Order: sequence, then structure tokens, then C-alpha cells
Amino acid sequence: MRVPVAVTCRVLKLHRQHYHAWLACPVTTAELEEAHLANAIFDAHRDDPE
Repeated sequence: MRVPVAVTCRVLKLHRQHYHAWLACPVTTAELEEAHLANAIFDAHRDDPE
């Protein structure tokens, strides 16, 4: 079932332009940096678990 974007945005009380901006770039720079940091910490711990 496909729901039109306009209906979804109205129900969720979102502006369509914000939805389309998110659609163009769903992952923020901060989220990407946090993921890289988490991977670095995981790799460092894997190499030397103590």
C-alpha cells in the first residue's frame, strides 16, 4: 500500500519540504561522524581488548 507524501506529512505534522530534504540526505553529518567514531573504538578494542 502506497500512501501519498502529502497525506503522510499531514498525518505526521511534517512539512513536505523537510521530508524531501531528508530524502535527499537521510543521514546527517553528525550521525556519520558518530558511526565512524564507534567503528574506530570497536576496531581499537578488537585489536587490544584489555
